[in-house]
Amino acid sequence: MADGGGTQETLGPELFDRMQTSVRRQIDGEAPGRIGAFLSGGLDSSTVVGLLAGAGAGQAKTFTITYDDGEFDESEYARIAAQHFGTDHHEYRLTPDDVCDTITAITEIYDEPFGNSSAVPTFHCARFAREAGVELMLAGDGGDELFAGNSRYIEDRVFRHYSRIPRFLRSGLIEPMLAVAPTSLGGSFLRKARNYVAAARLPIAARMTGSTTLLRTSLGEIFTSDFLAEIDPRQPEQLVVDMFDDPTSATELQRCLAVDMRLTLADSDLRKVNRMCEAAGIRVRYPMLDDDLVAFSARVPERLLLGNGELRQFYKQAFSRFLPNEIITKKKHGFGLPFIDFVRSHPPLRDLARDSLSALKKRGYFRPAYIDSLTGAGGDASFGGITWDLMILELWLEKHTNVATAAREYV
Repeated sequence: MADGGGTQETLGPELFDRMQTSVRRQIDGEAPGRIGAFLSGGLDSSTVVGLLAGAGAGQAKTFTITYDDGEFDESEYARIAAQHFGTDHHEYRLTPDDVCDTITAITEIYDEPFGNSSAVPTFHCARFAREAGVELMLAGDGGDELFAGNSRYIEDRVFRHYSRIPRFLRSGLIEPMLAVAPTSLGGSFLRKARNYVAAARLPIAARMTGSTTLLRTSLGEIFTSDFLAEIDPRQPEQLVVDMFDDPTSATELQRCLAVDMRLTLADSDLRKVNRMCEAAGIRVRYPMLDDDLVAFSARVPERLLLGNGELRQFYKQAFSRFLPNEIITKKKHGFGLPFIDFVRSHPPLRDLARDSLSALKKRGYFRPAYIDSLTGAGGDASFGGITWDLMILELWLEKHTNVATAAREYV
């Protein structure tokens, strides 16, 4: 990401041209009526859809997931993009029954426990497209990791301000005062200040994974002592630190992007979409990850990527005349699943979650009190925290432990 003096005026049109070339390259040789695209209504999926619609391959087919839950439903933006580009648009309303039906596919197709709950809507969107006659889907994954779209890149800049304060003031005055000051004096402001300082003192690699539930809670409260004695609890953070330190001549933003390319994109998002499309019987390609486009992204200066402290500023300006304004100004949402609402309102899913966590308690990995805290005391099923992840872990263990046992018995 060397700053070669490029400007928005010179690099923006080049980005547009390279994206257009990438989309056409992905669909070359494909039957026009058999091509579709995931459409969430975000920047990347809308861009891919718009370029697909203009690629001369017939009317583009687009597919999105809708929910009754307005917090997770982005179909309004998908419709805006579909209408803007004149696509043959399809919507599938996901239900709790769909979640129950999909769990088997998730536990069978992955060779390790995979806790990304958005695998469920991905699978149903892909299967819906397959039933509509589509054989190849285009997906917009990769844009955030190439063009700086994750909020932690901005947050890191805020934390860096603290490190510029002289060390003797930080360690000799600010931190001791925050440590002894009674909360009653500052209320919520004091709590926020303490949290800010605690986060700012962490290495950036640790902050990139520090929002997870397991890192916010003492491991001794979650896992049994026998299990903790068999593992290295520091290994996950050290893995990120090693990734972050690997590109020795890179800036902090470049290092963050490199970590997200390996963890967020390769280990989670692509693994999610690839396997769920495979389970649905459909192929998928990623125009954002075209080799030439990835190489181009490394030439975009940091001052353009996060200009004026705005995520994806360079990208938004490059496509400001192509995408609907509602898409450009839309708040970043993310592709999620309203699992907590589903599990509370749908008895079969609630029973599956409760039974799975009950079985997991017996394996000796987790403290029973921690599992109980997720399902609620006295039978009041709150199912908070990482219930989905633990449910998938138990169901995966049941499936694959039984397979391994049968294999050993056969031999």
